[in-house]
Amino acid sequence: MAKRGSTGFRALRSLFKGVDVPPSIKPHEEDYVKRIFGALETQRMASLSSSEKSDLPGGNVPEIAFAGRSNVGKSSLINALTMSTIMKASKTPGRTQQLHFVSVGGKPGGQPDIALVDMPGFGFAQAPKALVDDWHRLVGRYIKHRSGNNLKHVFLLIDSRRGITPVDIDFMDLMEDLDTDFQVIFTKVDSLSKSALDKTIATAEASVQKYMRMHPILHLVSSKENLGIREVRNEIVAKSGLLANLQTKAQKRLNRELEAQAALLAQETTK
Repeated sequence: MAKRGSTGFRALRSLFKGVDVPPSIKPHEEDYVKRIFGALETQRMASLSSSEKSDLPGGNVPEIAFAGRSNVGKSSLINALTMSTIMKASKTPGRTQQLHFVSVGGKPGGQPDIALVDMPGFGFAQAPKALVDDWHRLVGRYIKHRSGNNLKHVFLLIDSRRGITPVDIDFMDLMEDLDTDFQVIFTKVDSLSKSALDKTIATAEASVQKYMRMHPILHLVSSKENLGIREVRNEIVAKSGLLANLQTKAQKRLNRELEAQAALLAQETTK
């Protein structure tokens, strides 16, 4: 098993031919991401076993959801992203059907900047049909109620050692049916050699071309080695809409400066 140092590690890969990996965000944007994730201590906002509209958290906080089969590493990734130990892996995967909302950033006494939503794992072995039905009701109803409003993006975590499995395909089909954007994260990449990882990615490329709502860029992460975490944080803030707001504020500030300069120039020419 090859260990990957941070030098030269490619945390982003394209899954679609003709689509290039986007350039890195600007330094001031990266500083903004760091401020959001370091603003306040991460807290659990809610743990819900119901996704009725009346039960979901209020407000207009952008939500980024994490999905994946049991033991894929969702809890570890959320802990790595938030530099905390807020999420505890279940000792009985698939038995607890809840949505966990975790706050990120914000100001004391106010709403968080972003909510990370840990959805219950799927694909657990020998699950009773009633439990599977509960999962579909909980997750499907949450996505249906929140898409286009609070829910901005869904990350589908896939164990890089397994590659894309039939239950992952089922989830992608669900996202397409619900008309919801999603993006794939390969976890535990430190467990594979470069050649094995490249082979897994090539296999994935061949199996996802039909999905119209799938983001073309694949994230490669290792929560254990802290690889790819920075890139996922950047993507979270970008998908939340906060980076666009930051750009708008910067443009408004630039416009004010240009207007002030133009006014000063106009005064000088009339003297």
